[in-house]
Amino acid sequence: NLDFYCKVFGIQSPKTRGITGYDVPRLVREGRIREVAEYCLMDVKATVQLYRIWKERLSGIR
Repeated sequence: NLDFYCKVFGIQSPKTRGITGYDVPRLVREGRIREVAEYCLMDVKATVQLYRIWKERLSGIR
């Protein structure tokens, strides 16, 4: 999962703020949309960082 790979590669995990995907429905019901958006943005940023790491590492494999 994303949290695992973030830890392995030294990337800040979106889960460090205490929110996970399981929390999103409740946060939306509570009207805490900004927190959900920030959580999603952190997920995207972490995914991009992981993509760049893997792209660099795999570029040498033929």
